[in-house]
Amino acid sequence: MKLIAISFFISVLLACIAIGMNLLLGMNLERAVIDIVNPFKVMSPMEMVMFFLIIGLWGLEMFVAKKNSLRLPQGGNSQQPQRVEQHDERCAHVGENGHP
Repeated sequence: MKLIAISFFISVLLACIAIGMNLLLGMNLERAVIDIVNPFKVMSPMEMVMFFLIIGLWGLEMFVAKKNSLRLPQGGNSQQPQRVEQHDERCAHVGENGHP
């Protein structure tokens, strides 16, 4: 519940800051709220192209990552390194916790 309240408070605070900046730019309150609710109305065509290009590349990356994760064998990664204990006579006097 606390997380939801904090997220809501931060969202409202950011919306108020954005509306305040639009009011300082000379917009009326209705136009400022419309710009906050629908940001696509204030984006230029080139900004929209870049936005959808980045979203498309992100989606492609997620698809490839999901596809690669499905190729792993069912038992998990069978090539995990095995722990090899090597005993050295110089360290024979050292105890379990690393102290002599």
